[in-house]
Amino acid sequence: MPFLINITTPVLCPHGGTAHLLPNPRVLLSGAPMAAPNPAPIVGCAMPPAFPVAGPAGPAKVMAGAAHRFQMVRPPAPMVGCVLATFVTNAVRIRSNGLPVPLASSVVLTSPGNQPMTIMPNLPRVKGL
Repeated sequence: MPFLINITTPVLCPHGGTAHLLPNPRVLLSGAPMAAPNPAPIVGCAMPPAFPVAGPAGPAKVMAGAAHRFQMVRPPAPMVGCVLATFVTNAVRIRSNGLPVPLASSVVLTSPGNQPMTIMPNLPRVKGL
């Protein structure tokens, strides 16, 4: 059985960002509020968020080619940083405020990108299923 997590548990994105877990104030684990399974903002991701570009593929640049031919060159698609952490799986049998409780074994994905995040459990006291 995996451990329950509170808001002090580090949840890291693949680029080093940290999710600021939202509290569930009705339950305290080691003196800190238990983490709620709501989407949490990610701070400190090494990949900056993309800025909106004009049109679906961005502005096109006209480059002069060989023999005075013109070709359209589009800038590369912007890389998008991690903005939001979303809990995909949670406890099956434990609920708080009608929501399933997040565990140390929960699957957390970044948004956008759907990359898995790493939960580093720091609370080896309360186990759940």
